[in-house]
Amino acid sequence: MWSAYIASINDALSLVESKTVFLPSNLERLFGYVWARLINLIGMSRKNINLSETIKNQRAFLPRRMLLDKFLISPRFDWLSYIGNIWVKLTCNYEARVYARLTLESIALSKILTMKHLGHAIINAFLFRCDPSFKNDL
Repeated sequence: MWSAYIASINDALSLVESKTVFLPSNLERLFGYVWARLINLIGMSRKNINLSETIKNQRAFLPRRMLLDKFLISPRFDWLSYIGNIWVKLTCNYEARVYARLTLESIALSKILTMKHLGHAIINAFLFRCDPSFKNDL
């Protein structure tokens, strides 16, 4: 299910790329691209998603209004492509994937808890071999 969802987002990105100029700000445009990359990270962790989980995640991570250039925040999301490369390794076996999911779930709650789960995911990524079907699932 996740592979179909990720594929549809990647296909849609190429279709709407020319229309992003109509978004009200560069910040909003950047947020759209970043959101698509975050969906890839969630998909690689094979997180179980239902309506209540989706609503909980939207409330935790999505901005409450359109992002305008006049806002004083200057987020840098170029690190997400680097994280995506590492995330493939962190989600290629079940043991690491469990902690990768917990990492995603705890990001909005606590940085310390997030780092703890990320540490467990990294350790398990090195201790356990990748699942043989992992490459086929992506």
